[in-house]
Amino acid sequence: MTRSLLITGLLFLLAAPCLADDAAQANRLMIEAVKLVQESEREPSAEGKLALLTKAHDHLVAIIERHPSTDLAVKLATGQRIGSISLQAVREAMDRARIPEPRKPGAPVQVWRHEAGVVALALPSGRRWAWTAAEDGIVALRDLGTGALLRTWQHRSRLKAAAMSPRGRRVLTAGRNRSATLREAGTGRVLSEWEHERPITSAALSRDGKTALVGAGHAALLIDVDALEIRRTWKHRAPVTAVASSADGRWILAGFADGKAVLGEARTGRVVYEWRHEGSRNCPCVCRAKSTAKYAPCACAPSAAQWQLGLLNLLYRFVRRPTVTMRPSSPTTT
Repeated sequence: MTRSLLITGLLFLLAAPCLADDAAQANRLMIEAVKLVQESEREPSAEGKLALLTKAHDHLVAIIERHPSTDLAVKLATGQRIGSISLQAVREAMDRARIPEPRKPGAPVQVWRHEAGVVALALPSGRRWAWTAAEDGIVALRDLGTGALLRTWQHRSRLKAAAMSPRGRRVLTAGRNRSATLREAGTGRVLSEWEHERPITSAALSRDGKTALVGAGHAALLIDVDALEIRRTWKHRAPVTAVASSADGRWILAGFADGKAVLGEARTGRVVYEWRHEGSRNCPCVCRAKSTAKYAPCACAPSAAQWQLGLLNLLYRFVRRPTVTMRPSSPTTT
């Protein structure tokens, strides 16, 4: 018993200097972080403010990762305030610094131009830059405050569709050659590539950028872009023209060339609701009447040719269903 107590006491004496040194280093990082936050409050420019806050954030993260046994690390990791400083408060200040200041009256208006037509664009939440993609395959990131070109890259072919995750971390581009590429928005690094049997005509990314909803031919596909697996498929007799997903990734919405829109549940693939735009120019002219389970003319006053097209579409629906395959493409150097 006495021997065990002696060994425990000896180990404590040996560990005490290490613990004290650990706490001292954590205190030093905390003091530097506080100074940086205070300096950022006096900094007039948004760029300088963001740079100071980023350094302060790195110091706070270093306390948690390098000195997890200290009291400071426990308080920061659990969201507690240390004086007026907390990890969440610093992150919120960084987000505010990324939002551009409103243009002053009389200031010149920024004009950004692509050589080809723009097919997609986005303003990511909490970012200080805008994203645009053009038909010639050029994707550009520009600073909202100065208009400076931050980064650009080019898809392997002319673009058919493009999308960015709501948080601005990932970008999906789809070309006319049926290729699709997922990139990291900040660096342009290629994360994955694959090809479809049909060109992707519309696309949307989930909040974390790990799931893509794309329209290819007559099907809307929910794809795990990291594993390159198709999770769900919604098929229709008319081509897909537009897709969208909810912020939480629970719901998907797909629109088709015949004026039909479908709301589905992403997890199960169950169609929750569907409706049709009666004034659609591409109305198939043969519509399903849910109440009578019969086919009736649409309200778009079809001509004889449109009636024939509608009957062909109806026949196509029951004779042949579109098949969808996806295969990874060989990586390219960017």
